[in-house]
Amino acid sequence: MNSTQIYQRLKRPTVLITSYFDGTIKVYAERNVDFYIQRVPVASSIDAERTAEDVVALLIPPRYRHLLLDNNLRAIGSTRPLLPSVLAESIAMEEAIAALNKLNEDHAPSKESEVVLWS
Repeated sequence: MNSTQIYQRLKRPTVLITSYFDGTIKVYAERNVDFYIQRVPVASSIDAERTAEDVVALLIPPRYRHLLLDNNLRAIGSTRPLLPSVLAESIAMEEAIAALNKLNEDHAPSKESEVVLWS
């Protein structure tokens, strides 16, 4: 088996999911990817959450049920609206972290200058 065959065998399908403020979800994928979207009933207590999960398991078509396991979970997101203020705060936080990392890199002592104290 050559490297091209290995790459083709290991290539994983990619999926892009976008979520809109009104609850609309769009799923983008190549034609060979099947997907199913299941809404979960609203629950107001731990017992109600368990019941909602049981209901979801029954509503999902049989061919997708085997996926409803924690080890198959690939990502978690939110469908709550992304407000401009939240986006601005996120960008500012990323910029602040990058600036702090740069500052640390610029002013960190070199390994050669480290002093070892023996007691």
